Amino acid sequence: MDPVPATRPVPISPLLGRYLDAARLAGRPVILRGPHGIGKSEFMADYAMERGLSYLTLDLSVLEPADLTGIPWVDREAALTRYAPPATLPPHQGEGAWTLVLEELNRCDRSLRQPCLQLLSTRRINTYQLPPACFLVACVNPDDGYDVDPIDPALASRFLWIDVVPDREAWLAWATRKALDDRIIELIRKERDAFGRATPRAWEQVALLVAAARRMEGWTSDQAQRLIEFAVGPILARAVMLYLGDSLPMVLDPALLYRDPEEYLRFFDRWERARQVASMKLALDALDEHLRAHGLPTGEALQQLELIAGLVAPDLTAKVRATIEALKAGGDESGGGKGKGKRRRRP
Repeated sequence: MDPVPATRPVPISPLLGRYLDAARLAGRPVILRGPHGIGKSEFMADYAMERGLSYLTLDLSVLEPADLTGIPWVDREAALTRYAPPATLPPHQGEGAWTLVLEELNRCDRSLRQPCLQLLSTRRINTYQLPPACFLVACVNPDDGYDVDPIDPALASRFLWIDVVPDREAWLAWATRKALDDRIIELIRKERDAFGRATPRAWEQVALLVAAARRMEGWTSDQAQRLIEFAVGPILARAVMLYLGDSLPMVLDPALLYRDPEEYLRFFDRWERARQVASMKLALDALDEHLRAHGLPTGEALQQLELIAGLVAPDLTAKVRATIEALKAGGDESGGGKGKGKRRRRP
């Protein structure tokens, strides 16, 4: 059970920044408590940058006690044991204001929490002293549903506890500043329950993956959907793909012409109306290669193929039309390859 009862949550937004400003001026360290992936750490990094504060974050789950206490050494001249100041903490003789963020305070080893308690109580550990203007913030997940240890009440009482939740409008402003993919930003803007279906961190991953896919060629629709699944799962990935439509330069599988000729034509119809030239070119190149290898289709598939040749701009379909005419004449447009003079059809 959390040592401090939950309070009315604060959106991760400029309002949270005002509360942190007040806590910083009051000299009170803060714990931000909220689910994973909602942007606590990213907000603190931006908070420090916007206020001109030097910023340092420590993931306590991967540290050892000596990373906070410093390593002892013997001062033989004075016959004393001293501690080397830890390089993981802000320079104790440094100037300027700092923000020190402690991650995983309720997930780290208990041996690290005692140094944290001393740091919070006296702002020093052994011979190390925090800079005078150092603002301490910890980011934790709630006890409910997470594999975390309860924080000792003595340690918990040193913090001002603020429960936080994601804020869609603040995230949209942040995503715009970060120049995330504009289509995903627009999707979040339209879907008011987007953060109820996936975390802000997951949507950021989707935006980064979509932007990367846009810079590449050769995606099939199945591959693109699978890529997005890695971030938000299959159901949401399908919804994202339906929203993106044909904005990714994907390779349309020529086999679809044989399986569902009408659906294959609909892709080209949408691309032509939206002037998605890159998608049309990639699909036509793949279609041309397929026709050379398998020959002309029959029946409805052949009719749709001829409709495509007339629907799309002539400069894009010139190669495919030449291949179709050569195959109709009974030749092999590839010029002397195997199977010359034969029409090979896919079963």
